[in-house]
This record gives sequence, C-alpha cells and structure tokens, in this order.
Amino acid sequence: MPNSASQSRAPTAWILLVVVAALLGAWWLLASPESRPQSVQAPSNPLDDASEPVAVAPRDAAPTDRDEITAATGDQPTDEAATVAPPVAASASGPASELRVLHAGSGQHVADLELRLAARYFADASSGIPGDGEPFHLLGRGLDSPIRLRPGVTEGERPQLATLTLAASNRETTASFGSEPPVLHRGFALYARGRGTAWGRIELDLREPANRTLELPGGLDLELAFANWQPERYAAVGLAPRLTVLLQGGSPNQPLDQRRLRDEDGAPPRCELQGLPVGSVLRVLVDLGTRFETEEPIRLADQVVATEPRPDGPVTITLADPPEGRAMATLTARLRLPPFPGRDAAELRLFGPGSSHSEPSASLRLGDMQAAGEDVWDFATELPVGTVQAKLWPLLTSWIVEVPTDGTRAEFAVEAIAEVQVDVLDRRTNRPAEVGGFTWRREEELEGMRNHLASRVRSETPTARFVIHTSPGFLELDVDQDEPPLMGTASCEVHGGTQRVDLVVGAPTGVTVRFRLGDSLLPLDAPGLPDLFLLPVEHDGRQTLDSTRVDGGLQVSAGGRYKLSISFAKDSPYRYAGDEVYVDVLSDRRAPLELELRRK
Repeated sequence: MPNSASQSRAPTAWILLVVVAALLGAWWLLASPESRPQSVQAPSNPLDDASEPVAVAPRDAAPTDRDEITAATGDQPTDEAATVAPPVAASASGPASELRVLHAGSGQHVADLELRLAARYFADASSGIPGDGEPFHLLGRGLDSPIRLRPGVTEGERPQLATLTLAASNRETTASFGSEPPVLHRGFALYARGRGTAWGRIELDLREPANRTLELPGGLDLELAFANWQPERYAAVGLAPRLTVLLQGGSPNQPLDQRRLRDEDGAPPRCELQGLPVGSVLRVLVDLGTRFETEEPIRLADQVVATEPRPDGPVTITLADPPEGRAMATLTARLRLPPFPGRDAAELRLFGPGSSHSEPSASLRLGDMQAAGEDVWDFATELPVGTVQAKLWPLLTSWIVEVPTDGTRAEFAVEAIAEVQVDVLDRRTNRPAEVGGFTWRREEELEGMRNHLASRVRSETPTARFVIHTSPGFLELDVDQDEPPLMGTASCEVHGGTQRVDLVVGAPTGVTVRFRLGDSLLPLDAPGLPDLFLLPVEHDGRQTLDSTRVDGGLQVSAGGRYKLSISFAKDSPYRYAGDEVYVDVLSDRRAPLELELRRK
C-alpha cells in the first residue's frame, strides 16, 4: 500500500526549495556591486558546457555577427574570405581561459579592443607594441572585455594552435592560423589596445585554463610627416630611406617601429604610430640604407618627439639632403661551371656597395648569359663601383672582385663539383631518422671580408637521406625541427668526388631558465631581463638560437659544459652579482637553471 504521508511531503519540499532559490537569487542581485548598473544577460557562451549570465555595459552599436579572421595575413579579410576558414588538420578544443582587459586606474573594462598574438620567442618585449604583419597575427577588432579564449589544437604528437576562438562580451570571432600553425607549448604574447589606450602585452600559456588581467594605460596615435623628400636623389644613391622609431629607454636592438619609406602615390610618405603611451618620448631616425647594406648608413634625420603634451596634428620630420649619386661601372665576366644535377637553375648574385642580402646589385641565371663553349658562359652587367661579392647558388661558392670606375673583366671558375650524401641518424639508436629538411651553410674569409652563405634543403615527405652538390670547402649542417622536435648539427670538409656525412639528431638540448628577485620569480616578459648566451667550453657545441629564450630556455646543438654569458641593457633595473655560471648539459635534456637577480 502506498505511503500517503511521503507523497504529500514531496511537493511541499520542492516548493520550499524553489522559494529558497528565488530568494537567494534576488539577494545576490541586490548585494552584488557588479549587478547594480543596468545589465543584460549575454547570449550563451559556446565555449562553455554550462554558460553563466555575464553583466555587460550597454553599447551604442549593436553586436555584430560571428566572423572569421585569417590570422596568418595580419589583416581583416574580405566578406568572401570571412565566411570560409582555411582548412586545418583535425583539431580538438583546448581549455578555455578568461582575459579581463581593464583601464589602468579606473579598473573599468576596455571596449573596442584590437588583439594580436605572436609566438613568444619572436615578440618584442622591450616596448610592448606589436608590428602590423608577421609574426604578429591579428585576432580581431571591436571586441569588448572580458573575453573567453579557447584554442583549437591540432591532434598529433606535438599539438599546434590551429584556431583561437574569442568570445567577447559583445560578440564572438575565430582566428585561423592556416597550414603552418604555431607550436602550442612555446607560449604566446598577446597584445591588446582599445579606444584611448596604449598597447599592452601579456604572456599566455594556452595549454592550461587561467583567468588573466591586463591593465592598459592611456594612449594616443601619432602621425609623422616628412619634409624635404627627394626620391630621385635616393634612387641615384641606390639606397632606400628607412625609418626607425625608438622608445626612449627601450633597447636600441628592439626598436618600437621599423619600416622602409615609399612614396607610391607620388607624395612624401606619412606614417602613423598607434597605441603609444601618453608621456612617452620617441627618437625618430631616418637613414639611407642599413648596416646590412653599407658600412655606415647615411643619416637623414635624428629627432626626439614627446607625446606629452599631445601633438596637435602630424609631427614633421625634416630630412637632410642626401649625397650625390653613386658611380656605376661595367663588369664583364666569364663563368666556368662543370655539369651537376640542377645546373640549369644555377644563379649568380652580385652584391656591390649599397646592396643587401635580400636585394643584390644584379642577379643572373645561366639562361641570362651567353654560352661561349662547353661549360663556359659570358655576361656583362652594370654594378656600383667598389668591392663586389659574387655568390653562386645552389653551390654556395663565392668570389670577391673590385670594380673600378672604368669597369673591369673577371673570371669566376668552379674547378670541381662534390656530391655530399647526408644521412640523418637518431642520436640514441644510431638508426635513420626522417626529417623534412635541414640548413647547410658556408662561412669563410675572402680577401679580408667575412663571407656567409646558407641554403635550405627541403623534402616533400620526411626522409633520412639527402644529396647536395657543392664546391670543395668547409660546410656546416643544422636541423632545427618543430614536428617532431629534433635538433642536431654536423660539419665536414668537402674535398671533391662523392663523400658521406652523418647528421645526428635528437630531442632539443639546453637549459630552462628562471629569474628570481628575492623570494619572487620574475615573469619571462619582465622588462630589463638580461640577454643570455651559452658558450661551449672545450667542445664544438654551439647555441642554435642566439640570445633567444624559447619557452623559458636556451637551446644548444650538443650536450657538454657551457659557460653562461649574461648581458644587461644600460637601462635595466637589475644586475647579477653572483659568480661565473657554468652549466653541464646532457644530450636530449633541458637542464634547470635559476639566476638570482638584484636591483641596482
């Protein structure tokens, strides 16, 4: 027989539970300071399994629909591109994090944010201001804080960041990183700016959920205009004007902005610097050329600009008159080149005064030359007067020739071609290890000039054997691969004929660095931290990423004993007062290293 008493108590208990829940909800709405302003309940957050109401301030503009941004381009896509995200590898959702971007001082959430993301080891930590293009990927614009971040992670042995979904309080957007997504474990630097704020920077580790807060100081945009612009004179010198802006107190090696100035519309160029901190002081430099192009760039302007008080309109930078045009002469030359696989694609690049590693004075393929016999070609070309380096790809062979004002004749001859078979071996098993490619290089002294050539060998599918062709000389080979993570180096003296070299690779080797100030650990993006170098002691290992902390560490090519070089910028608030540091690094391991810093 049913128990009538228990049946009557159940409805009463449910009614009491509902009443208590309603009273608690009303009390929370009255007691919570954040709930007192006019509030609306945000739409359900697709990043969460169980969404919660979020109080947001009303906006003048209505929320926009969900959009897609291709982060690899750094630009807002067209409407057509915005509807189709680039294909990526199979991915899974990573843990969500929340980012609160607040006005410094008032603590209010910042609206209309622009967000950019960079791999941490590329990011400029001195100024906290990102560039416009690679590697500073545009994530989105017009986003209101707070923002939920959820990574889309490629599946595999080494996860990569395929997409990043941002659910702001006003709308949602997804950034896609294309066919070569960045490695997830290396960490990222996120940059943010809003209406009337300066750029701010914060470190992110998207592998773990976290609640982070970034405070942005007041900021402004500054426009530079250039007077006494003389493009014809710059062309006659053969050098392009280049702008460098330094934030006073920042490291000169990490400028706030660098760009090549052009007048594509026929008018003097203007440039806008966005998100500068109010009260900052800038040093504006304009040079003809860079140190890669000339021994000493030609300085056209060196001007200090303050952002307090705020400039009324563009700031004019007056340029000095450039020097007269550079003298040119004719080089008449003959190239002797024995046969080898790929010879038809051989290219001779000529680097004279005023050229750069990416912009030679002249570049000629065999098809541009006149055949003058078996394995012999003739050519003539105009070059700047002075010392010229001739570099032949893909053999990585080079020569030096002086070009006087009345021109000269020269002969470039390759006497023999060597075939080098490169076998990639696993350091632990001594068995073949498949990689997607490697870099090989040659460094030498030619008539008192340091000469450096490098070439990248790639394979469409990973393989353990490669073949390269070159002229006799000393070569270095280097593997630094993200997927799977492998590193290794080799060197050999090439004599001619056919020879074999083993390129031994293994897991990344080096140290993981932490900086301590008293009882506190300093974040890796703290301003003023030192540059670190690992110098091999009595062995031929080397640091593969000079003065670059990758995921908090320094990578070296081989295990062994290293001496740590510590270098501070002049304006750094820290110093190191300990003894010299030596580190014993084991192959395929990352040794922990902690440095105790003190304030000056």
